[in-house]
Amino acid sequence: MRITFIIGWAGHQQASTTTMWLAFEGYRRGHDIAFVDYLDLSMDPSGEVWGKARVPSPGYSTRGQYAAALRSPEVPRRERCLSDDAIVFLRNNPADRMSSWVEKVGNPAIPFGRLLQRQGVAVINDPAGLAEAGHPGYLLTRIADLMPPTLLSRDPVRIERFLRDLDGPAVLKPLAGYGGFGVFYLQRNQVRNVRAMIETLASGGYVVAQGWIPGAHEGDKRVLMWRGRPLELAPGRWSAYLRRGNAGEHRHNIHAGGRPYPCELGPQEIKVIERVGGHLAKDGLALVGLDLIAETVLEINIFCPGGLHNLHALYGFDVAAHIWGDLEAGLISGGSNGF
Repeated sequence: MRITFIIGWAGHQQASTTTMWLAFEGYRRGHDIAFVDYLDLSMDPSGEVWGKARVPSPGYSTRGQYAAALRSPEVPRRERCLSDDAIVFLRNNPADRMSSWVEKVGNPAIPFGRLLQRQGVAVINDPAGLAEAGHPGYLLTRIADLMPPTLLSRDPVRIERFLRDLDGPAVLKPLAGYGGFGVFYLQRNQVRNVRAMIETLASGGYVVAQGWIPGAHEGDKRVLMWRGRPLELAPGRWSAYLRRGNAGEHRHNIHAGGRPYPCELGPQEIKVIERVGGHLAKDGLALVGLDLIAETVLEINIFCPGGLHNLHALYGFDVAAHIWGDLEAGLISGGSNGF
């Protein structure tokens, strides 16, 4: 099959990234794999979508070699018609680069993805689902009872009033954030530096204010969802792991220094995951990272969820091989969000 990964920047791709795990597995299986920067897309007068594609040559035996070849300025680049592909993965993080520009015009990969979908290409994740779910309102209008109290705003007065009414610890973070960057912890009734934090975050876009979840200092669970559910790696063992930050650190993200640990999912957590998974499946969000603390949903990562290398290191299970088995079996259909 012809498969293209639309990414943010080839220079960011390392052997450990989930994009590389997915792409190298397809490459190893003999599929035609290419990479296109989301700023290198075009539509011609006929409506076909084209991209300046990076295509590592055959013969690489390890994921590290493959990732290094992709990053190399010597990698062959050629015009590629994505309209002829079987599958296109939208793996660019709109918060990763040019976030202020993306906030003004939107994630450009989404309209191109919609064009491809209309032409019969299977697009993962579904562009309409990405546009809908890339906002806290997606979860708040569906599972508000499973989330901490949440406010989305750029108004310092409104945010401060929310924090006072909350009357407890809270978190401030950027809407267009990732990896734990720009996340601030506030103590109950904290006044010092709050306005400065809000203004700093608001200068880059919308601010998310959330109530602090009891037990959050113990870590959160990243659950990798595929086709609306976590993968059962073994009886009672799911595609999930605990992320725990360093002592004194309120952020548990791996990018912020957190470490992954094996974990189990309890019956109540499974019920929460199934409920969220029903919405994800309906909206064509096939590959999603879901973050939980106990039975509370923190957020979802729909653009470029990671963790495949952590699941392999912790449990010895290759999630990429399982996903490719489903792709080769035709379980993701083109032209719609069907799966």
